[in-house]
Amino acid sequence: VEKNYDDLYELGLSAFAKRNFDQAIKHFEDYTDHKIKQLQEIESKESELHEKKEQTRTEIILGLRAAGDTHYSNYQFDKALAQYERGMEFVSRDETPELWAEIMIYIGVANHEIGIRTEGLEVQRHLNAAIEAYNNALKVYTRDQLPQDWAMTQNNLGTALSQQGIRTGGEEGAKLLAQAVVAY
Repeated sequence: VEKNYDDLYELGLSAFAKRNFDQAIKHFEDYTDHKIKQLQEIESKESELHEKKEQTRTEIILGLRAAGDTHYSNYQFDKALAQYERGMEFVSRDETPELWAEIMIYIGVANHEIGIRTEGLEVQRHLNAAIEAYNNALKVYTRDQLPQDWAMTQNNLGTALSQQGIRTGGEEGAKLLAQAVVAY
């Protein structure tokens, strides 16, 4: 063991076994200091990697949102929706709740635009998806904490509910219109 000068812990055990306590203490303390330094280096690298990972994730979302916005501006709402939904793969409500809610709004708006431009069952499916997305965003955009975002989302929700109510008609349509009034 004493010939293996690279392993301070083993050298400490050897010195301890020989009852050379001063030498054992020195080896164990040197060993511990070395391990603390190793741990600090690992933690520093982890922190750097975490920051780089989050920056890259943000850049991905930025790119997907820009692509979605471009499709949206070109009236390609289905393609915009696909880009916004893809962005949800890279965002977590727990880690970045406001960004998550923002993407929910984009998903809602795209679904709303598709819903008012389509026919048949697709109308209800997309308007329902828009309403669900707005309601999800309202879990983050609260009146107390983010009043402007909350108000914008309530307005979007009211518009989607009113469109759904008009297209549904009858008693169910009247209920949806009443919900739209509450949202507004």
